[in-house]
Amino acid sequence: MLERVPAHGLRRNQRNREIVGDLARIDISGWLSVEGRRTRLRNAIEPSGARPTVAEQVEALAEGLAREPWARISEDLPDPIAIGREFADHGWCDLLIGLVRGLELQSDVRDWMRHVLVDSSRAPNRPRVDEDIADVVVGHVWKALENGPYNWLERDLRSLRVLAVFMCPAPEAHAEVREYALRPEMEMLSDQTRERLNQVLGRL
Repeated sequence: MLERVPAHGLRRNQRNREIVGDLARIDISGWLSVEGRRTRLRNAIEPSGARPTVAEQVEALAEGLAREPWARISEDLPDPIAIGREFADHGWCDLLIGLVRGLELQSDVRDWMRHVLVDSSRAPNRPRVDEDIADVVVGHVWKALENGPYNWLERDLRSLRVLAVFMCPAPEAHAEVREYALRPEMEMLSDQTRERLNQVLGRL
């Protein structure tokens, strides 16, 4: 249950931050379900223009970005267990934010992915993930993106942002995910969840 301050709204404490982060993901899941039904109906009516649902895009991206390449990435790491443990601390969501920022700014996407990995607000918790390690990770992930089932570099950014929110261990504690993944997709949230997010995390 959310904790409140009498006459002042929700408390800005860790418990409330975690709860509103979970509520945001629940709302996004609901939005994906509705979008999926509508897209499948359109595909049935007009099969020649069939397209994947956002949820299908997110799942394919997760498979191609994180699950498949990690075995190959591990082979090129000096200490895959220690580095993998650190990378689990917001490494994947930072990588996605770099991808999103590069596409948004029509800049060098790989440079953005490297930059966010080593310079984000969460990077101090990953001292082993330096520029050399970032180069290894980005190289393998980029190859996976190029060879994946969808051309991610030409699709809209929604599926990338959604995956960043869902892969993030704690969106409420990750400034870049809130700024570049959650805030642009606030329309996927209910009015109540948006208000709670703004109260607990500050205006998004």
